[in-house]
Amino acid sequence: MMHNEQTREHYCGQGHTCTATQACYLATPCPEHYTLGCTHDQCLSFPCHNGATCQDTSTSYNCQCVPGWDPVTDCATDFNECQVVPCLNGGSCNNLFNDFTCDCTGRYEGSVCETDCRPGPADIVFAVDTSDSLKNGLNKSIDFIAKFLLVEMISKLVL
Repeated sequence: MMHNEQTREHYCGQGHTCTATQACYLATPCPEHYTLGCTHDQCLSFPCHNGATCQDTSTSYNCQCVPGWDPVTDCATDFNECQVVPCLNGGSCNNLFNDFTCDCTGRYEGSVCETDCRPGPADIVFAVDTSDSLKNGLNKSIDFIAKFLLVEMISKLVL
């Protein structure tokens, strides 16, 4: 009956007598003598699209879409995977058919921008030459190291 869908819509649209809870369908789908019918089985009106299956309920129907189609539109339009905001850490989402990609900020990477690319903690070693020829520079070196360590400790407390 699927190949007669446009014909069914045409004939049912010309003033069928079905109630609001019924669906109009071609009871006799032969082109020479179409006959309309009314039924409480909403699936006989073929409301689901793109290969979806229809399940009749007591008052309506549900469409079970194949992957990639939106059940809210009776499987007539592409499901927007970006509406659930899958990209993390400020990444922007690009909707594709039955898929999505994330454009990550410069600091993050991964399929959903889950990996922080900042370098981790580093081991720092200070080598100070205490020979007689550098005696005057020794105090400058020690002052630098003390200020460096103080700044590092304060920045960790702030974070």
